[in-house]
Amino acid sequence: MKQVRDIVKLHSDMGLSIRKIQGATGVAKSTVADYIKRFKELGLSPCVRIVVRNL
Repeated sequence: MKQVRDIVKLHSDMGLSIRKIQGATGVAKSTVADYIKRFKELGLSPCVRIVVRNL
């Protein structure tokens, strides 16, 4: 769960590309892209991340 949170944060808050996120986290580019795609498909906002984080 933390890995997904970190990836979404790097993308949405810091504006990093998938390639840069892959380099920073060591997670495969395809996995990074999948996490970002799923997050967007769910229509979640950055505020939801905070709620999930506190659970």
